[in-house]
Amino acid sequence: MRITGVSTNPWRLVPNGAQAVNTPNLPGNVVPGVNWTARMAPMQWHWVASNATGQVLVAAAIPGDLHVSRDGGATWSVGNSPQANWISVDMTPNADRIVAVAYGGDMYMSTDRGVTWTQVTSTTAGVTLTGREWESVTISHDGSRMAANIINGPIYLYHRTAAGVTWTIASDTAGGAPLVREWRSIDSSSDGRVIVAVTQRGEVWLGDAQTGVFTLVPVVVDGTPVTDGWYRVAMSENGNVIAVAGNTQFTNGGTSTGLYVSRNRGATWSRGSSVTGDYTSVTMNATGSSIGATISGPGTNGRVLHSANGGTSFAPLSPPGSDTTWRAMAFSSDGTSYTLAAGTFFGNPGQLYTSVGHRTSFGAEGYIGSSGSGQNQGVEVEYIGNNRWTVRSHQSSTIFVVQ
Repeated sequence: MRITGVSTNPWRLVPNGAQAVNTPNLPGNVVPGVNWTARMAPMQWHWVASNATGQVLVAAAIPGDLHVSRDGGATWSVGNSPQANWISVDMTPNADRIVAVAYGGDMYMSTDRGVTWTQVTSTTAGVTLTGREWESVTISHDGSRMAANIINGPIYLYHRTAAGVTWTIASDTAGGAPLVREWRSIDSSSDGRVIVAVTQRGEVWLGDAQTGVFTLVPVVVDGTPVTDGWYRVAMSENGNVIAVAGNTQFTNGGTSTGLYVSRNRGATWSRGSSVTGDYTSVTMNATGSSIGATISGPGTNGRVLHSANGGTSFAPLSPPGSDTTWRAMAFSSDGTSYTLAAGTFFGNPGQLYTSVGHRTSFGAEGYIGSSGSGQNQGVEVEYIGNNRWTVRSHQSSTIFVVQ
């Protein structure tokens, strides 16, 4: 489809419904993390999650509701999610399964993109999912595997097959006792088979969901072991890229020493960011080529960091507003959408933001427009499926407006 301005009036190409247009080669294209849009009123945000395209977003308050957007952040609803101390959320790429856990509460799942929520329970002996001090949860792309951990408790492994659902408990040996630690964060590969979990006492564990066996992985940089109080971890879809960051309140010596990255599944490590502070989230795109992190603190101690080179180096992002208590950040798998939230649990509220790049926003919020006079300015777009168009060519060297 080709659009060319005839008159001198400006024009806009607005995608339908939940569609968006890819714009990486269009003059005027911006990268994600440059333009930010505030969403909803400030709340005590603790976690944000995104599906593969950034169309479905979840923002979890502590305490509060599970807020879900199905149009990239333009509108939000809470469905029937109960109010709780929501601490972690994850979802499949198309958001047909979203799982959320609450600290001192329960596990809930939605199979209709967050419209309704159902409590997840277990009949397996020794696996109790209600009233637990949940810390983190992760789900595989097909929704057949989940892993969730509890502070001062075990890691529970979920597997759904045609024969039904099974729950097992992770250990450090085959058939061994439950691996109980002060778990803080967990993530997994796209198939859910490779799992990484970290503790606030400086341990990184790598597990196999099939066997349920986890192995301690040392973080060593230039021959020196690093034992920060690990608070957050993220893993690429193939399980090879791992990023970990600590939080000052759990680290011996009084401060975290930065953010550390492995590109070979924990065999070797490097320090990607030397910025110290209270790291509160780590996120990455599907390949681990783009990595983000948030640090909470007063004044300049609060930062949002981004690496565009797989964690080799990080640079600050500059969201608007006066928030510094950055709490959570999530990237879409395709790396075109960022969701960012501030706030302190049971304390000060903060603002929620979204940012998109290399594409328009979804639906009525997004458009490609002429800049000034639209005469002789034009674009040719092609529908490539999955609610996505892409710019094939453009007419005029003038910069276009991408929103």
